[in-house]
Amino acid sequence: MPALHFLKKVVDVPDTWEGWAMRVLTIAVVIMLLVSLTLISMVRGLSAYVSDSRQQRIQFQVEETARQCVILASQGISEAQLKALKC
Repeated sequence: MPALHFLKKVVDVPDTWEGWAMRVLTIAVVIMLLVSLTLISMVRGLSAYVSDSRQQRIQFQVEETARQCVILASQGISEAQLKALKC
């Protein structure tokens, strides 16, 4: 029965413009809070995606550099040149 009483209280609005204004403002504030929480969770997800993407890019660059160093070494590049190229 308390849930029904709460529902009746939510639906029943006073006949004054102040009552309607308070109801509309309350609903607007609740919607803004929900939207804010949703956006915060989405930003956290995006942050995790960017971090993961950055790690994958760094790993690819390291592997690509190693691959290029192996190719240069097989071509007969001297040790001094390889060190200059940071291999």
